[in-house]
Amino acid sequence: MSPLAHARDFAARLRLVAPRRGTSVLTGVFNAETLPAGIRAAFAAPPLPAYQGLAPFWDAHWSSIVPRYAAYAAALVRAGQLRGDGALDLACGSAIAAAGLAPRFRRVVALDRSPHLLAQARDRLAAFPHATCLEASFEDFALLEPVELVVCAGNSLNYALTPAALARAFACVARALAPGGRFLFDLVSRESFAGASGLTFRYRLAGHEWWQAYAYDPATGLDEARILTPRGVEHHRRRFIGSPEVRAAAEAAGLEVTGRFQHPLLRWLAGRRGWAFYELVAPVYRATSRTTPVVMAGR
Repeated sequence: MSPLAHARDFAARLRLVAPRRGTSVLTGVFNAETLPAGIRAAFAAPPLPAYQGLAPFWDAHWSSIVPRYAAYAAALVRAGQLRGDGALDLACGSAIAAAGLAPRFRRVVALDRSPHLLAQARDRLAAFPHATCLEASFEDFALLEPVELVVCAGNSLNYALTPAALARAFACVARALAPGGRFLFDLVSRESFAGASGLTFRYRLAGHEWWQAYAYDPATGLDEARILTPRGVEHHRRRFIGSPEVRAAAEAAGLEVTGRFQHPLLRWLAGRRGWAFYELVAPVYRATSRTTPVVMAGR
């Protein structure tokens, strides 16, 4: 790689991890003593299905925050590091990443288990006949054809609530990737979980108002989030996943963790947004013995 190509490649990674300014407005932060009694009572209501209450405004809120994986993938295609064949937006939500990937890849799959968000994904991808939507969990899915890129944006993998769940997700990704394919994702940092614990945040965006309350248990790594929307309250449970667990799950799935996001500047910028970024790659071949490599199918 020439010095100019190396500089462009690093700049693409820099733009991916850099914090983004959201369009929603934070209008208040409350603790247990300052939270209004009426809001506290509303949080105790029976929960809605996940994203049923968030669906009307979550796309507008999240699209201004989620990392721009499509722009990063486009830089890889221009540099010849990807061909632009097939891509999967894993836990796609409203298909923010998939819509950006669709003009650059000949085949795009958007996968999510929420029917409320997947309905928005289908609307967003309607203009791309080569894009399909699949309702499934990231822990249990299979594609008809392999892809050369999988992205899982917006710390969705933090919903893998046990190491076994993360291992299952990685195993599915490994089966979906063509030889040499890449898996890009981000995770919430321990510091971000701990910093929000015990606090409730009030947001407003385009006439919508909602409240997000967090409780993080450092002993278990579990974060319990309650989100109060105009339609009702939702419960979301996530888990801190550190680098050692990522490496163990990747190794078990036959994937390799690269160092492309380990540069100190990239780690510092990602840390400012409270996230960590990873790239995993599938082997070009899989060896059945120490001496006889077998080329994988699907390339």
